[in-house]
Amino acid sequence: MKKWASTVIFLLLLSVTTSPPAHSSLIFSGVGNDGYLHDIQGLYSAFALASSASSPPQYIYENLNGTGIASSINNLRQVLTPQDTLVWVYSGHSGIKTDGTDGDESAPGSFAHDRYDETVGMRHGHDQLSDDGLAESFLNIKPGVNQIIVVMDVCYAGGFIGGNLDLNRVTGITFLGSSREYEQSFSYSDQPYSIFTQGLIDGLMGLEADTNRDGIVMASEWFDFAAAYTVNSIRGQHPVFYGEDVIIAREVPLPDASWLLFSGVVLLALIKHCGIIHRRKNHQARLPQAGCS
Repeated sequence: MKKWASTVIFLLLLSVTTSPPAHSSLIFSGVGNDGYLHDIQGLYSAFALASSASSPPQYIYENLNGTGIASSINNLRQVLTPQDTLVWVYSGHSGIKTDGTDGDESAPGSFAHDRYDETVGMRHGHDQLSDDGLAESFLNIKPGVNQIIVVMDVCYAGGFIGGNLDLNRVTGITFLGSSREYEQSFSYSDQPYSIFTQGLIDGLMGLEADTNRDGIVMASEWFDFAAAYTVNSIRGQHPVFYGEDVIIAREVPLPDASWLLFSGVVLLALIKHCGIIHRRKNHQARLPQAGCS
C-alpha cells in the first residue's frame, strides 16, 4: 500500500517550485486504443507532475488503426528537435501474425522466442502495424530527436524487441514493456489503469521509484518499481526492459516557506482534477481483463 501522506508532501513541494527538467525538453505522445486511453492520460499527468513545473507538450490519440499509429509517429518530426526526449506510450490491443518473408524473428542475431511478428491497431481491425513497421516509424524520426523512450502496455509486449527488424534496431532506444513475448497483459475491473501502467504511475508519484534515494529516477529504477508492482498484482505477467538507462525524473528543491500556503491551494486543485491519485478499492471480486482478445 502506498504511503499517500508522503506523496502529498511531494506534490505540495513540486507544485510551486521550478527546476531544470529531467531532459532538455520532454515531448509526450501516446495512443490509447479500445478503451485504454485512460492509461495514456494517467501516465501523462504523472509525467507532467514529475518532470517539471510546466507540463510537457502532449500529442495523444485514441483508437488509431495501424496506418494511423505510424502516421502519428512520423508527424512528430514537425515538432521534435535534436535536444528533445520523446516519451511514446501505447496501451490497447495487440496481436501476432506469421513472420514476413524477411524472417527477422528467426534469423541469425535475433533473440526473439517465436517466429511471429507482433502487431498493434484496433481490435478486430484489419489495418495493423507490425513490430517491424513500428520500428521503421521510429527510425524515420530518430535523426531529429535525442532520446526515444517507448512504453507499451500490451499483450506480447516483449515481442516488440528481439527480431532483427524490431525496436531493438533503433539506436539508443529505451523500451519498457508490460509482459514477455508470450504473455498477456492485464487490467483489473476495479482499478483505473492497467496493472503495469499503474505501477509506472506510482513510481513517478513522490519519486517512489528512486530506490537509491539520490533524487533521480532512472529508467531501470522506474521499470523495476513497476515490474515489482505487476508481478505482485497478478500471476503470469512479467514486464521486460531493453536499452539505454536514462533519466526519467529528478527531485525538485524545497520551496521558500512563503510559498507553502499557495502550494496547498495548488495541491488541492491537482488532487481534484488530475485524476491520478487513487486509494485502493476493495479487492474482492476483482476481474482480470486482457487487452489482446
